Amino acid sequence: MKKNMLSVSFHFLLNLFACFITALAFNYLIIPNDILSGGLTGITIVINYFTGWGVGLLYFLFNIPIFIWAYRELGRRFILYSGIAVIVLSIFIDFLPPQPIYITEDPMLAAIYGGILLGVSVVLWLRIGGSGGGMDIVSVILNKRYGLSVGQVSLILNGIVILLSTFLYSLEQTMYTLITIFVSSKIIDGLQSVQSKKTVMIISPHSRLITDAIWKKLHRGVTYIDGSGAYSNQETKIIMCVMTRFEIAELKRLVFDIDPDAFITVNTTDEVLGHFRQGRAKIQG
Repeated sequence: MKKNMLSVSFHFLLNLFACFITALAFNYLIIPNDILSGGLTGITIVINYFTGWGVGLLYFLFNIPIFIWAYRELGRRFILYSGIAVIVLSIFIDFLPPQPIYITEDPMLAAIYGGILLGVSVVLWLRIGGSGGGMDIVSVILNKRYGLSVGQVSLILNGIVILLSTFLYSLEQTMYTLITIFVSSKIIDGLQSVQSKKTVMIISPHSRLITDAIWKKLHRGVTYIDGSGAYSNQETKIIMCVMTRFEIAELKRLVFDIDPDAFITVNTTDEVLGHFRQGRAKIQG
C-alpha cells in the first residue's frame, strides 16, 4: 500500500510538472511570438485571437465533450490523469503571469524551445499513463478502435492549424509554427516510440481472472500459451496480449490488483497483422 501511494504521488508530481512546462511554453514562448502549436491548443489560440477568451478556459471547454466520448472507451487511470492535466493546465495557462521575465523575442528560438517543452511534456504524460487531453485522447480512441496512428490523426489536425495560421499571420510566422510542430514531434519520437505496439506476457496462477479483467476493461484479445516452471515443474497458462502503449499503465494496475506477485514482460512490436484493429476483441485460446 505504501509503495502504491508513493507511485501515485510521484505520478501526480510528474503530471503537475508536465502541465507547468506546457504553460511556460505557451505563455512565454509561443503566444508572445505569434506562433501556433499543433493539436487542440493551436485551435484555442486561433479562437483567442478573435474573441479574447482565455486560452486555458477554451482548452477546458473543448475537452468536456472529448472526455464524455472517452469515458467508456479508455481506462479509469488514463481518464483520471488526463482530467487532472486538463484542469491544472487550463489554470496554469490563464493564471501564470504573462512574461514576468524576459525570455526571447526571437521567433526562431521561441519555436524551437517551445517545441522542445511541448514534446517533453507529452512524453511525461505518456510515461505515467495519461495525456494532456485534447487531441491526445482522440488519437488514443481512434488508434484503439480503428488502428489510426497518432501520427495520422495529428497530421490531419496540424494541417488544419497550419491552414488557419496562414490566414492569421504572415507566411513567416506560419513557417515558425511548422518548426514548433516538427520539433515537438521529433522530441516525442526520440523519447517515446509512438508507432509500435506492445506485446505483453503475464505469468500468474490467476490467469483466468486477469484475462477477464483485460477483456472487460481494455477490450483486448488474449491468447494462452502453455508453460511450466523450470524449477517447480508446475504447469501454468502464460497470457499473451498485444496493445497500444497508452494501455500499458492501466494493464499493470489491473494485473497487480489481482496478483501483486505477477510476472510481466513488455516488448516493443513493430508490426501487427490480423485483427488487432478491432475495437471489441474476443478472448482467444
